[in-house]
Amino acid sequence: MYDFAVTRVTPYDDFYFFDMTLNGVRIYGAKLLEGENGWFIGYPSKKPSKKSGKWYNYVWAPLSEDDTAEIIAAVMERVDDDDNDDDDDDNDDLPF
Repeated sequence: MYDFAVTRVTPYDDFYFFDMTLNGVRIYGAKLLEGENGWFIGYPSKKPSKKSGKWYNYVWAPLSEDDTAEIIAAVMERVDDDDNDDDDDDNDDLPF
């Protein structure tokens, strides 16, 4: 079991960028993507050279299915909270 906290979630097209702290290590730019088998976490990656077409993770953690499910649920909870906060913004122009 890992100690984690999702600290930021940003929607982008059909996936979400998010940052989290995992056992005291801050991970910026992870992705929550939906694939054929459901949602999964994409760790930050880069392409080291133009010659190679491969992308390599530069951060990775061996999470169990339960840990992954908890992180996905936390990201989705933040998305839902942000959506509900946006509903409240519709009344910001009211004087009372």
